[in-house]
Amino acid sequence: IFGLLGDIYITVEGGSGVSQEAAAAFERGALVVPLMRTGGASVGMFNFPAGALQRPDFVPEWQWSLLASKEAPVEDSAAAVAAIVAACVGAPAVQEFEQPLPIAEEVPGSYQVVAEVQEQRPQGLAEKI
Repeated sequence: IFGLLGDIYITVEGGSGVSQEAAAAFERGALVVPLMRTGGASVGMFNFPAGALQRPDFVPEWQWSLLASKEAPVEDSAAAVAAIVAACVGAPAVQEFEQPLPIAEEVPGSYQVVAEVQEQRPQGLAEKI
């Protein structure tokens, strides 16, 4: 029933129940923000709706990548979730990144996307994400 109530859903890991709620929400047009780095349903397991794993047009690619990157600081992934939700509701979101994202070569087993995110991320204090 929760998938029929809200306009924005954030998923963290999860099983078949999370997938069912996300599917119900996504099918009726709600925004589903999957924190993919946590695995489970949020990364596409348990028949999670494939469309909900696709980046919405209003979200920058580098920001969406932070939802999946296990190498990015948790704070940066959380800030990306907050910024996506804020953008959806039209609220400003300002975040200072405490530390730079790692470069892919420095983290064994990391994804090339980390280096791409590093290059695309705006620089400076109080960045608007």
